[in-house]
Amino acid sequence: MSMRIIVCLLLSLLFSLKAEDQLECRNSKCFCNTVKNDEEGSTRRCSDKLYQQNLSMIRKSFHPPENMSPFLNLELYFDTFTIECLNFNLEHNSTANTTLFDLIPKLNLHDIESLSLKHCPFPEEPFQVLFDILNVTKVNDFRILYPTSTVRLSDFYFEGIPPLTSIIFTGKDSYSVKIRYEDPFGKGTTIIDKNLYALDPNVFQHLRNLKRLQIEGYNITTLDPSMFGNLTSLEYLIIYSNQIENLTRDLFSNLLNLKKLDISENKISVLQSDILHDLVNLRDFEAYGNMFQAFPPDLFSKTEKIESIFLSYNGPLFEGFLSNLPNLQEVFLEGSNILNELPRDLFWNSPNLKKLYLRGHTKLTHIPRELFRDSRKISKLDLSNNGLHDLEENTFEFIKELADLDLSHNQLNNITNDIFSRGDIALSLEHLNLSHNKLKSIADKTFEKLYSLKSLDLSNNFLKLSPDEPYSYSQLKPCIILETINLSNNQISQIYEDWIISKYVEHRKLDLTYNKITSIPDFVFHSTENEEYPGFQDIKIDLSYNQIEVIEFKDTPPTTKKKYSKTIKIILTGNPVACNCSNYDLFNFIQKPMSPNEFKTIKIEKSDELTCKPLNMPIKTMDLTKLPCDNVAGCPTACKCTYSPQHDQIIVNCTSANLTRIPQNLNITLVDKRAIPWHLREKKNRTIQLVLRNNSIQEFFPDTSENYTLVTDLDLSLNKIRDEKDITRHLPILETLDLSHNQLESLSSDFVNLLKSSSNVSSIFLYGNKWKCDCRITDLYNFNTENPQILKDFKNITCDDSRLLYKKSKEDFCPSLTGTIVSIVLAILVVLLVLVSFLYYKYQQEIKVWLFAHRILLCWLTEEDVDTDKVYDAFVSYNQEDYRIVVKELIPQLDKNYKVCHHERDFIGGRMITEQIEEKVYQSRRTIIVLTEDFLKSYWGMYEFRTAHTQAKKDNCLRVILIILGDMPPQASIPDDMKAYINTHTYIKWGDKWFWQHCTGINKN
Repeated sequence: MSMRIIVCLLLSLLFSLKAEDQLECRNSKCFCNTVKNDEEGSTRRCSDKLYQQNLSMIRKSFHPPENMSPFLNLELYFDTFTIECLNFNLEHNSTANTTLFDLIPKLNLHDIESLSLKHCPFPEEPFQVLFDILNVTKVNDFRILYPTSTVRLSDFYFEGIPPLTSIIFTGKDSYSVKIRYEDPFGKGTTIIDKNLYALDPNVFQHLRNLKRLQIEGYNITTLDPSMFGNLTSLEYLIIYSNQIENLTRDLFSNLLNLKKLDISENKISVLQSDILHDLVNLRDFEAYGNMFQAFPPDLFSKTEKIESIFLSYNGPLFEGFLSNLPNLQEVFLEGSNILNELPRDLFWNSPNLKKLYLRGHTKLTHIPRELFRDSRKISKLDLSNNGLHDLEENTFEFIKELADLDLSHNQLNNITNDIFSRGDIALSLEHLNLSHNKLKSIADKTFEKLYSLKSLDLSNNFLKLSPDEPYSYSQLKPCIILETINLSNNQISQIYEDWIISKYVEHRKLDLTYNKITSIPDFVFHSTENEEYPGFQDIKIDLSYNQIEVIEFKDTPPTTKKKYSKTIKIILTGNPVACNCSNYDLFNFIQKPMSPNEFKTIKIEKSDELTCKPLNMPIKTMDLTKLPCDNVAGCPTACKCTYSPQHDQIIVNCTSANLTRIPQNLNITLVDKRAIPWHLREKKNRTIQLVLRNNSIQEFFPDTSENYTLVTDLDLSLNKIRDEKDITRHLPILETLDLSHNQLESLSSDFVNLLKSSSNVSSIFLYGNKWKCDCRITDLYNFNTENPQILKDFKNITCDDSRLLYKKSKEDFCPSLTGTIVSIVLAILVVLLVLVSFLYYKYQQEIKVWLFAHRILLCWLTEEDVDTDKVYDAFVSYNQEDYRIVVKELIPQLDKNYKVCHHERDFIGGRMITEQIEEKVYQSRRTIIVLTEDFLKSYWGMYEFRTAHTQAKKDNCLRVILIILGDMPPQASIPDDMKAYINTHTYIKWGDKWFWQHCTGINKN
């Protein structure tokens, strides 16, 4: 691709502190503008005007598609200048008519920190040409990053370059060769480039003061023995990640000042025994990732100054291999599937060893006691990923300063009492990792002297951590300053107090995930209240994925946020927390809102993720009023008993249980006391809500059981109670009483007086009874006048004459008899005859009704005489399923000759249904029942039938006419009272030929 098709120049330039540093466009098409940068400062961007529209597409890390024209992006950010070739696909810059450097505008950068050329073709000119174009007089770091062409690196590129600190050539996939040198003007150079396919033997001849050389990511297999001959000042040589198979002593013979040698990640299988003998100042040697089978015994015999050795191998180690190295401080020995034994004198006379990484030896089952004879200063010991089965009790007794011990990923079965108590290890050890072993038990006194231990990892074992004696403390109790305890993935079933409470640490993290814990003991929640440990401030307990179903949670009241408030954070994710009221305290705590100025000492973290089983309901949003609480014993037969933790009350629900008397006893108890909110558990008894709604109870004779004295709410609605006596006498703490829809006619004075004397009763319901509004109701009327807030439905109470009681005055139902009694008696004697006549004429209708009902003097009476006060000829009762036939066909025909009443037209909205049914039936001469199977299923339909049937019995005359719509309903579906009526009375069949003639009987006896 020709460089002539470069379509855009974009320059991001922060102004230098020097005023003369400017960007100069080199032709008339150059366009520049200043934009705000995301970080501090601003950026100058320049491009060719012809392709200015492409600028809006350029973003950080943006690379345009292949079909977009290539362009350069130049950016100066603080003291770093970058030239990026975007969308360049050149194989080699020789295909262009001009060189890459000719495309870069002339600048005055002067003194900068870094200069980068990125994603560009490798130049054919020396780098000095680029420095002249940019007028760079001083730069510390020069980089060629990801070039799009290959090159054979030679000394040609480095001729005449200005003083540099670093040069970096980076190739594709981040593989590289790095060169760092120090010359009279700078400190070092780095070259990184995978596309370097060869190194000339004399490539470094101009870099005589080179101090650091890194060759990384080549496919190089050999190095010329003379390549480093002039690098007498070299201190760091890194030949990393190549394909080198062999190295000779001659290659390093002149590197007398070398401090670090890294030959890792090559294919070297054998090292000459004298290869390091000239490197008398060597301090750091790394040779991992090769194919070594063994190392020469005297490999380090001449490197007494060496401090750090990193080796990996697949073979044995010779005796005394790393001995007699007085400056040795760090050793990394990794990986050997063959090594099964360590020479006991491996580190003898190397007294300054501080860090030892001896890991990856899967066949190494034993550590010799004498191995650490002279290694008293080891502070970090990593023995992980070996095959250790057991440890001798005196394995670590020679080590005086061991602070970090890693024994993870071994095959350890148990830990004995004295393993950490011999020598000074007990006083110095701070971090201990025993994870991923096969530990089943730990002796009680294993950690007895580890007073300095700060972190302990026992995860991924088979531990139960059960002491030999049933104490509330575990084997970890002596470790008083533990901050991190990881016990995850074990078989622990109990939480011990010493894991939670400590007076010597401010923060602790306890990981108990994936164990077999089923409960959380009280001391976990009480720990924040313990003033004995003022230093303990914060603990985080992760109990995820255990077997906790019920949490006996004790909440502490929120406090004002304080700097030193103690907190305990608990994570319960993944536990089978039960969806029942035994967890009510926990659920209530999670849902309870907290004001910003409050501080909870207990926090359930990740509560949004917490669900309860088996419903998988999010606890954060579940309705606590619907928590299943069936943990009640002693429930009466045919009743359902539940517990309400919100009200601390047992609910005995006997609705529609066909009861004729109240339950004989209420000896009810809670099976699971955990369902009771913690602050109420000291309370001896729970109150009872007794629901006896819709039964056939006639009298209230409670059992002598003491539990009836605990009833606070009693619902006797829809029963057949005629006498209220003894109800309140046997219920001393009664608060709510519902006697609506019974057969009460009056209330006794004793009952009303008990209500007056009770300080508990707050709600009474009496609607729907057949109240006789005479002097007997005066006490009730007066009680409501004095306590209007107690009788909740007083305004709905009707008298037997269907009038609302509250609309009457006392004189209406109980006139005063003062002073006139004598005169009335005398007047009655004088005007008795007149009064009898008057009463006959005034009340002749009532008299006729009474006589007719009792079949007395029927020769003087007809049915029309007793129905003169009726408002309607007929009341039509039907089911809504039969609406079309009844309302569209039957009623229009009846309306032609009769005054008909039906729900849709004559019922008044807002009034009680039962009240209107009884009123309309009473006001109608006949009640027409449109009988279908749907009608028999209708509660209100049957209620209308029974009301009319009762009225007919009371009046002792025909009041009910049956019309069969369709087929006669099955006998099994017909209630007994309806079946008896059908069997003793004639009915009319809808659609019959003489149907309308039969209907004329509506107005006749």
